[in-house]
Amino acid sequence: MGSQRKLQFVSPTTVEVIALLTVLQLCKQYGFQKVVAYTDSLETYQLILRDGSSHHPLYPEIMAIRDLVYSK
Repeated sequence: MGSQRKLQFVSPTTVEVIALLTVLQLCKQYGFQKVVAYTDSLETYQLILRDGSSHHPLYPEIMAIRDLVYSK
């Protein structure tokens, strides 16, 4: 399964966040209830679990990931 999006130059963190969101959305769509996700990006980890203020450019994506992670 692949995905293609037309993007300009973006940071590695942006790519990580978008990829994680896309995978979590697919997992929900296919009915997976328990998912383990790994990242080697400390910045992505911190944005999702700790930071990610409403002024961050990735705030909508961060909130969507949090909703998917913490929803039942």
